[in-house]
Amino acid sequence: MCTYLTDKARSPVPGVGAQLANWPFSLDTYMPDLEYGKDIRNALEYFRSTLLSDDTSVGSITTGVNGTSVDEYVLDEDQLALTLQANREHPRPYEFYFINRFLVKNIQSPLPADANKLRISYHAFRMLISHFQIAPAFVSTLSRYFLPCGSGSRYITSVSRCATRDFWYFLPVRVQVACPGDQIHVSIAGPNKMNPFYYLHLPDAKVDIRGSQIAIFFRHDYKHKSTAVVAVNLLDGRWSQVVEEPQMRIKEALNTHRVDVTKEPFFVHLVYLTSVARWWNNTLSSFNEQLIAHETKLQEEMESTAITSNDFYGEINKALHAMAAHLHRYRSELGSLEDTIEDISMHHKEFHECDDRTHSDQSRIALGFSQVKSQVKSVNSFSKELENKIQNILALLFNQIQLANDRMLVENGLQMQKILAVSQQEATYSRQIAEATQQEAANSRHVAMQSQNLAVEMKKDSVAMKTIAILTMFFLPGTSFAVYSHPLFSAS
Repeated sequence: MCTYLTDKARSPVPGVGAQLANWPFSLDTYMPDLEYGKDIRNALEYFRSTLLSDDTSVGSITTGVNGTSVDEYVLDEDQLALTLQANREHPRPYEFYFINRFLVKNIQSPLPADANKLRISYHAFRMLISHFQIAPAFVSTLSRYFLPCGSGSRYITSVSRCATRDFWYFLPVRVQVACPGDQIHVSIAGPNKMNPFYYLHLPDAKVDIRGSQIAIFFRHDYKHKSTAVVAVNLLDGRWSQVVEEPQMRIKEALNTHRVDVTKEPFFVHLVYLTSVARWWNNTLSSFNEQLIAHETKLQEEMESTAITSNDFYGEINKALHAMAAHLHRYRSELGSLEDTIEDISMHHKEFHECDDRTHSDQSRIALGFSQVKSQVKSVNSFSKELENKIQNILALLFNQIQLANDRMLVENGLQMQKILAVSQQEATYSRQIAEATQQEAANSRHVAMQSQNLAVEMKKDSVAMKTIAILTMFFLPGTSFAVYSHPLFSAS
């Protein structure tokens, strides 16, 4: 069904200067009941300071008025203004505008200081969104792309039929890229790895998983049978081949005339959805490869008889929890992607209800949406399988840690027994030494007693000798006189 806004919204876009002066309040399609203008204006200012460059380099692909020619350009700010003005005066069947970060084609070439910003200036961006009367809600969500976001739509109708159909959505993207040759990862679970907003390094798969968003704004004008698409790809410009893949495929589809863009403009959604689905499938394949590597290492440790250090288990534990945190976010993003495909399918069906024309491309595109929906559903089911596998490996890890702890306890017990035996032997030696020391002390005491007795006896001998000496001294003079009085010593 087609919902109604106002006929005023179908009027030609007024002067760009007037639109820029009081955006978003100056928009004919601004709806205060759905959008808070002040918050959106602040969000745009934040977007300006963080993601908008000073230079403009917007990719453009347009089809000729007759739909047979395809023109591709890279537009600066002035060229973008002229192109928008020309397309307003002479609507093209299809016009694409691709806004990317700075694309690195040669890693040896110097990069601009703002290489991580989108290659569109603030003024050029405001001019673009005012030209297409892009809903403020789209701009607000784009400025906060790192937060959960949904989709939106706006049907501008006349009394009898649809006049313009707008809708927009955000595609969550995860791509695997080879690790830079000069990049050394000290740890498989370094800082920020628990935050799914940052990249995830898979050392055994030798890739990094990088995430981002692709914002798509789609407008179809039934009156002029013209379609315009603005694609804002927020992927890192270092992966230029991935960033440019969808626009190369769009150009190929237009050049080969495999689709009538005036009758079936929805082919562009199939291009983006199939690329994103393939990127997701490749990402989860590498994710699974890393899980198998962790599981193999744990099984090898289970078969080993050596005691493994706690560092090994700690690193794997951190890596598995980081992978689990990222996988939870992946599942949310895949669920969001499924809902987006459902919304696009609904818009495709309603588009042809308003168009009242049936042709072969309509069925082909409808079947294409069913196919890509099935692919994404399979990828989401695979992510559920990986989630269960992480839980199984974590259980295996905890079991192995418990076994290692038990083994360490047994080993520690044996060592303690050895230490106890040595301690007991040392105690025996100490006791023997103590007994010998006691015996030696007893012998010393006995010797001391003998020495004391000997001293007493020697003291007694000393007294006797003194007595004899005194007696000798007393009787010796008389004896001497008696001797000298003997006739032997007389003069005759």
